[in-house]
Amino acid sequence: MAMQRLKSSRLTKIKVAAIIMTALFVITVCPARAEDQSSVLEQGPRLAVILVIENLNTADFLAEQGLLRQELLPRGSFGIMTTRSSGSFLPEKQLMTISAGLLSIAGTEAGLIYESSEMVEGIPAGAVFTVRTGEEAPAHGAVALEIVRIHNRVSDSDTSGVPGMLGGILRTNGIRTAAIGNSDSLGKVRRIGAILAMDQTGRLDLTAIGPEILMADPSFPGGKRLNSALALQKLQEFRKQNARLMIVMEYGDGERLAGELPYMSALAAAKHKSDFMRDVSLFAAEIMENLDLSRELFVILSSSPDDAAWAGGDRLCPVAVFGPHFDQTVLNSAGTRIPGLLIPQDISATIASYFGLELPASANGRPMNAVAGEYHELAASHARWVNTEQLRRPVLETYVVILIISILAAAVLILWRGRPLLQSLCRYLLETLVFVPLALLVLPLLGITSLAGVLLLTAVFAAILKTLGSAICKESSFIFAFAGGLTSIVLLIDTLAGGFLLHRSLLSYSPMLGARFYGIGNEYMGILIGMSIVTAAVWLDHTKIKSRWKLLLVALYFLIVTVITAFPQWGANVGGAITAAVALPITFLMFAGRKIKPRAILVAGGATLALLAFMIIFEMRKNPADMTHLGKAFLSLINDGPQTFMTLIQRKISMNLRLFRYTYWTKVLMAFLLILPLLFKRPPHVLAQIFRKRPMLRKGFIGAVLASIIALIVNDSGVVAAATCMILAGIGLIDLVLIEVYAPDSVGAQQPKTAKSC
Repeated sequence: MAMQRLKSSRLTKIKVAAIIMTALFVITVCPARAEDQSSVLEQGPRLAVILVIENLNTADFLAEQGLLRQELLPRGSFGIMTTRSSGSFLPEKQLMTISAGLLSIAGTEAGLIYESSEMVEGIPAGAVFTVRTGEEAPAHGAVALEIVRIHNRVSDSDTSGVPGMLGGILRTNGIRTAAIGNSDSLGKVRRIGAILAMDQTGRLDLTAIGPEILMADPSFPGGKRLNSALALQKLQEFRKQNARLMIVMEYGDGERLAGELPYMSALAAAKHKSDFMRDVSLFAAEIMENLDLSRELFVILSSSPDDAAWAGGDRLCPVAVFGPHFDQTVLNSAGTRIPGLLIPQDISATIASYFGLELPASANGRPMNAVAGEYHELAASHARWVNTEQLRRPVLETYVVILIISILAAAVLILWRGRPLLQSLCRYLLETLVFVPLALLVLPLLGITSLAGVLLLTAVFAAILKTLGSAICKESSFIFAFAGGLTSIVLLIDTLAGGFLLHRSLLSYSPMLGARFYGIGNEYMGILIGMSIVTAAVWLDHTKIKSRWKLLLVALYFLIVTVITAFPQWGANVGGAITAAVALPITFLMFAGRKIKPRAILVAGGATLALLAFMIIFEMRKNPADMTHLGKAFLSLINDGPQTFMTLIQRKISMNLRLFRYTYWTKVLMAFLLILPLLFKRPPHVLAQIFRKRPMLRKGFIGAVLASIIALIVNDSGVVAAATCMILAGIGLIDLVLIEVYAPDSVGAQQPKTAKSC
């Protein structure tokens, strides 16, 4: 008893010391939350002008001989904006996301914004608006007649943005909102620029968006175009009447031109596109000439690329900002951590910041700033992102199809024993496939841009690694430790070094998708945790180091994986942090021979909460603009209450359900769920024989399954992480069963027809 009390006392002291050291580490390493020292413009007259142009591509903006590049860009800062939206893309969704400060949704009804005095079926739009909403229409402004449908659409979706949030905050703080221009064509009303200026009730203070803002021009496709002189005149009128004002100007000629392109020859289309680029450049230049850019803000943004660019995989939009503090080449956002890459919500955050305001904590945009850079570097990054989008799906679908076929072929060879040659080919393919994630991680170093080249080099590199692994590893399970160890080490090093490879890998996140821009994505997070567990299990089964030191090294390795995955400056993956903090300690306890009792589960849960607490402490010491999603979510929870947390959970569940239906990783997960349970029954006793030889591998397999389940539950794309978490464990187990079944002295070999009974 005395010895037990002494051991317990020592253990308690060790725990306390560990907690104190960790706390000191967090306090010391984590930067104190600093007050924002950026220069906030003093109160006084303020004007922000936003020029919205549809069907304008990044390549158009960066064309070396174009007026935009030659005359305008040297006076401001340039960036590239994602177009991520819920469901299929519409420019209305892009602009509504800016308006809401959060990923949002909208239909074509969002552009049905009328001046209050405009007649709608013989009735003034203002009167229709009042009847529908009970709100008074502004006398000289405009109203969104479908504002009720707009809000209902958002309420019925898995998004949580509030349409008109930006305009509402501005109007609440005495800043008036105005809109000029439209994209009307052939009797079709479409005023999407005004979406940015409306408030939550669908009202704008000042507008010139009716038919009179257009002029007849027979030489222009469709016969009508923006009256640029009148638009500039309205700009001057509005700014003289209002000291603090945001004006959205919609240059709708791009949309009118796009509507006429199907009726044009290629030569005529090219001429009109060239004329359009010249005209929009001159119009933007005239706006700039009327602004005092030492005090006033001017933003040019494209609400969508044209159809040809979109079909070619280019789903990014150009943005240029001119004004105070935007005197360097490249726009930068703390939200993406990639110079030159922005999200739509950054626009609303920047406008609010210009007026000295802050958006709600739930808004996930960051105020932009300008950093040094070169246009050719941005053009190269843009080309790389487009190329990644073009290659990503066909490459990953090819990998998934081969993976599923190999798993099913192995199952057939196990249940109905075939020729040894087929078994050897299947094993070679399976063992090669576990090296593909590593091949896809390092392949960007070669700069290959063609689909055939990527597929060929991925296969060659994975085959070389498999051959090298087979030469080094004499025991059959060693090759999986080699694959898992090498992949996880490269992943950890790259994450610590800033994620150069992760930013470029086809198996990682894509800037084009706009869901993640830094850290470890869910694909590689699942690979890292699953491979770490299997690697540790195989190593424990076969290494000759003393048991105590083996376990200590595994504990250190698991700790490194957890910390790097969780730390906001490295992995920044909250779901991965929870998965690692729960699955790795429980797996370690199994390795140590401890029974998994409720107390162990509570300890794992406590470790997870402690890890999250430290991550939150780290985030809370930053400026809100520099926080990751975790910090912003916690800040929103504090400011807006538990409803924010419930909304977040609902969104994650909804995303998982949607991904489960559509992603190809679901098929991989289903293949494992179909095949692996069969191996425990057929052939009889084979798995028991494998696990008897390799007891730690059995525990590692359980740990990988546990990690896969947790990843499925806690990640917003959990099916992806769950599937990749099982790649090494599932393939490794299938491969070992193939070996046992075809071994001369195995149960499967002695009774080859037993499996036919199933």
